[in-house]
Amino acid sequence: MVYAIEEINANDSLLPNISLGYKVFDSCIHLSQSLRGTLWTLTGQDQPILNYQCHHNVPIAILGDATSGTSIAMATLLGVYRYPQISYSASMSSLSNHFLFPSFFRTIPSDAMQSWALAHLVSYMGWTWVGLISLDDDYGIDGSHVLKQELYKLGVCIAYHESFGVESSSKRIQSVANIIVQSSARVVIIYSRDPFVFEHLMKISFVNSEGEQMYFDQHGDPPADFDIVNWHRSQDGTIEFLKVGWYNARAPVEKEIVINTSAIQWITGDTKVPLSVCSESCAPGYRKAAQKGQHICCFDCIRCSEGEISNQTDSSNCFPCAAETWPNEDRTECLPKVVDFLSFVEPLGITITSTTIFSSFTTVTILCVFIRYKDTAVVKANNRDLTYVLLGSLALSFLCPLLFIGKPYRFTCLFRQVTFGVNFVLSVSCVLAKTIMVVIAFRATKPGSTMRRWLGPCVPGLTVSICTNLQLFICIFWMLYCPPFPERNTRIKIGVIIFQCNECSDTLLWCMVGCMAFLSCVCFLVAFLARKLPDTFNEAKWITFSMLIFLSVWISFVPAYLSTQGKYMVAVEVFGIISSSAGILVCIFLPKCYIILLRPDLNTRGNILSNRST
Repeated sequence: MVYAIEEINANDSLLPNISLGYKVFDSCIHLSQSLRGTLWTLTGQDQPILNYQCHHNVPIAILGDATSGTSIAMATLLGVYRYPQISYSASMSSLSNHFLFPSFFRTIPSDAMQSWALAHLVSYMGWTWVGLISLDDDYGIDGSHVLKQELYKLGVCIAYHESFGVESSSKRIQSVANIIVQSSARVVIIYSRDPFVFEHLMKISFVNSEGEQMYFDQHGDPPADFDIVNWHRSQDGTIEFLKVGWYNARAPVEKEIVINTSAIQWITGDTKVPLSVCSESCAPGYRKAAQKGQHICCFDCIRCSEGEISNQTDSSNCFPCAAETWPNEDRTECLPKVVDFLSFVEPLGITITSTTIFSSFTTVTILCVFIRYKDTAVVKANNRDLTYVLLGSLALSFLCPLLFIGKPYRFTCLFRQVTFGVNFVLSVSCVLAKTIMVVIAFRATKPGSTMRRWLGPCVPGLTVSICTNLQLFICIFWMLYCPPFPERNTRIKIGVIIFQCNECSDTLLWCMVGCMAFLSCVCFLVAFLARKLPDTFNEAKWITFSMLIFLSVWISFVPAYLSTQGKYMVAVEVFGIISSSAGILVCIFLPKCYIILLRPDLNTRGNILSNRST
């Protein structure tokens, strides 16, 4: 300052006809001395009288003081008189309040700016778990408060905040040192100003654990006898914010660190900065769960729940996948769900398709045999018309499973159960009609019987028509009231889309099955009662066997159908259709085919009549 004033006064072109003067008062960085010097400047007397000036050359401004604490006291007094005050090193952010300090002006950034820079550097380095030590004076209290606010904004947690002062006891210093060592925070921010704290920092540094990173923010000069070079060398891994003026002058061999991008590159490029976090980062597929009673930086990593993912590190929440997607094994991304249905190309679908086609072809072949030998005794004795209808309905019944295989469409969903139900009732009603005709034929052979008039086509035609129309009415009502439709069901099996037909009304479905079951029971009962009628080619016992197989299949079908899901439910129903149809085909028509094709000598009217008379 003295050098600058002398240079200005010596240069007439800078302030022509004006000479600058100054008076210097040493405050010794002490509050009472600072106030004494302020009053001495205002009044001109060693024993000041307030509001009184005894000198003519009143200074136009006061420069000082060095510290924030003494500057606040001076600014409070000078503000009453609106007397200009210019500070060269006071940095407390509260001095920016022009309502409290209307005539104060400073030439360096406030602590708020330094705290902002320090907080952002900590955040940039990825440190989220730090310790904080500060002076217990106005500077430390105010500055550390601003720093904490900035750290909290950036998501940095403070493991501990300890303060100490010039007059702190050795026990207190040792206590702070123990806290540093015992804490899991590997970064310690020391918010202080020299020269008061250098001795204490040196004590703390001796107990500093290996790998600790120590930040401290300095203002003013260290003590004159302080060996700053050795101090730096002893603090491996320490980053300091120092005043450039004395830093370069006193330690020219050291690198200068300022808050900018190049400084950050210098730090990260020339050291293996340690990780300082309360909890390790949560990998994708996990979410952070706060630990009860702990800082937000202390958390547990919880695996995402079923159906949820997280695709970022340290995700606070897991997010559910969309309706038709499902997490991968790591639960880091949503993948399309597997669409499950009974396909034609899978082994089960191929087996069923082959079986149905073979069975239907076999049935058609038998129908052709019966047509070819329609004038033989066996065919004529078993009601040719009913036989043709029965074989035709069985051939269609064997083909019904093809509507159950493959991707469900609206057409297949609408007609698969209807086709199956109507065909099966047609088959069972034909069997029932054949059974009734066997009984009528036996009764008609007795002398004086009136049953001969029922031997025509009227009874079987009515039986088949009434039974089939009843089932057809149920199916039509079902289709009109609540038609089945294809749906992609995501609720049945986790992570899988069941592509199926929704029957819409289970009640009407079971009504359709119930009608078929009722006719089967009636047919079985009638056939069972007529099973011992004397006839070489008596169908009653074979009908009894076929209905026994039929009922056994569908009785076991109900619990099996209700206990399965997806394509296996379809497979169970298809198995029931094929098995029951095969039972009727084998029991009723295999013995007749044996006679027609392999024992033509038995396929005569005389053989039939002789056995009947016997």
